[in-house]
Amino acid sequence: MKKVLLIAILAAGAVISTYSLQATSDQGDDTEHVSIGWRRVSEERYQAFLKEREEKAKETEETAVPRAYYPTTHEGAYHAPVIVSPLGENVELEDHSIWEVYQKDRKKTLDWMSGDRVIVVPNSAWFSSHLFRFINLNTKAEAQVNLTVGPMRGGSYTRHILAIDYENRQVCLNDGSVWKVSRLDKSALQEWLVDDVVIIGINNGWFSSMNPNILINVTVETLDYVRGKVVRF
Repeated sequence: MKKVLLIAILAAGAVISTYSLQATSDQGDDTEHVSIGWRRVSEERYQAFLKEREEKAKETEETAVPRAYYPTTHEGAYHAPVIVSPLGENVELEDHSIWEVYQKDRKKTLDWMSGDRVIVVPNSAWFSSHLFRFINLNTKAEAQVNLTVGPMRGGSYTRHILAIDYENRQVCLNDGSVWKVSRLDKSALQEWLVDDVVIIGINNGWFSSMNPNILINVTVETLDYVRGKVVRF
């Protein structure tokens, strides 16, 4: 069991409080966090993932530009940074997932407030060990991040898969939303299963107008994501 000391930033000029958050990999308690990356994928899929991740990063780097507005087909793509650690090394979102911030970006998160809107996008930085990037839509600050603690199991903001139609590339989440996954990500979807936990993000690469969102699978070891959109709620 690992303790992560976090600090709650409530509002400008308000009292700052600290507490210890405990996270374990035990999946038997509904009050625990979801374990991340615990299900292995086939070696074939893993190699394909590495190639796809490189291609996705390249296309995102070529096409991603700062925007005034990031469209989404699901409001769950707009996250709230409910807790930031004292030195900015960890950010906790409203689903209680905890993200480690790249050292050089930590100072950018120190003024983030719980009322800010933060989106998760793929990280296109070459040679970076951080898979994703936070963009604070209020402060315009960006930070490279990695998911280190999964969302709260059974939490109000935690999304998991209820059903998958592999042939038609459709995924139904526990909030009733039905997603159509990009045909480019059909092979990735084949590794996904019912009950996998996902985090909703934004697609800032190719074909983002047709597939403005991403679904990040917290359960698979690659923390892979697919591009898509909500087609029914």
